[in-house]
Amino acid sequence: MFGRRVATLKLASTITILLMSSGGAAWAAQRSDLPTREISVTPSVRIEYDSNVYGVNKAFIPAGNGTRDDLHIAPGVGFDLQMPFSRQALYLNGSVGYDFYKNNSTLNRERLDINGGARLNLLGCSPTIDGTYTRMLSNRYALISVDQIDNTETHRAIGTTFNCGGPLGLTYGGNYRHENVTNSLAPLKILNYNSDSFGGNIGYTRPTFGTLLLYGNYNKLSYPNRQYIIGGTDIVDDGAKIYSAGVSFERNIGSRITGKVSAGYTWVTPKLPLSPKFHGASYALNVTARPIDALQIDAIASRSASASNLADVAYTITDLYSLQGNYTFSRSLSAQLGASYQKQNMNGSPVITPFSQADYDFWTANGGLRYTWRKLTFSTDVSHTRRNSRILFQRYNDTRIGFGVSLGL
Repeated sequence: MFGRRVATLKLASTITILLMSSGGAAWAAQRSDLPTREISVTPSVRIEYDSNVYGVNKAFIPAGNGTRDDLHIAPGVGFDLQMPFSRQALYLNGSVGYDFYKNNSTLNRERLDINGGARLNLLGCSPTIDGTYTRMLSNRYALISVDQIDNTETHRAIGTTFNCGGPLGLTYGGNYRHENVTNSLAPLKILNYNSDSFGGNIGYTRPTFGTLLLYGNYNKLSYPNRQYIIGGTDIVDDGAKIYSAGVSFERNIGSRITGKVSAGYTWVTPKLPLSPKFHGASYALNVTARPIDALQIDAIASRSASASNLADVAYTITDLYSLQGNYTFSRSLSAQLGASYQKQNMNGSPVITPFSQADYDFWTANGGLRYTWRKLTFSTDVSHTRRNSRILFQRYNDTRIGFGVSLGL
């Protein structure tokens, strides 16, 4: 839970780009509820064996750089706080911790993931203002050299979202978000980027029908440390403009199935003339089903365009498919089993390194058990990831076996 975020988690978040404008019904339906005071603190520790801590082909791990496999210990504290005032609320949630590696001490790093803001209820609308701060070791899949594995990546973001309308009839909403991403190592500062995204939606909701939304999004990406001279005189930052529009539909089918689907079209216009444009379909599907009371199945499928922290890559097109299951044996014991596939299509101008332009995909299988005793939760899990790429450096297998314990306070 508190280990370095692998590519699966990071890429899965791109689904939010497609659906960030389609959450109006959920907020609108809840805005009449008074916020409650919440204080939740969860200390935890996770111990994990990682068979490929470098995340590269074993032929490219030089002598003297530690060992290919390692034992990773990650203590941390999670928290979820909310303080209401009248019909409004301030909140703060996230986690803080530290990563320790037995044989690769250069990877030891603090781990911060903090989100805070205000949930408001004004004039029949439910605006939210939030800010996030994340600091962690870079995801290994984004690196092009073993010497870069100890890079620290910092994400800062601030944004606002509003949704208006009731549980029946017309709804409308909008959002804005600014994100800044920086890297600690000097050679990787060319990967720093800024992102400004805007979105809006209008829709119709009815309990017996569901929620239907029309949405539009605009995202401007800029890499300020990657500047090129175009036409002999003009200095241009690398980056891209991403436009998307479409329709989303959400509905509960009885008490067993909840589904949300969006389908649209995406246009990507890079700033550099040698970078390819993209015009094509984008979509997101999220279905939760309970065939029986003890079994929950979650299915996700999506395609989206987003920023990239790879050199020479202005944007990526990501396809993600995931199937996860959770079976509850009793109030205390449950089991998890799942698999996912994701493909990254890189788009940009190969000025710095051809490695960055190589498309790749991930196959991941995972399983685990979770046991709760009073306020203690014990978990154990195993996962295996296979990365395929035309570049030998980027082809590898990785197996992780972990055990964790947390205390709910």
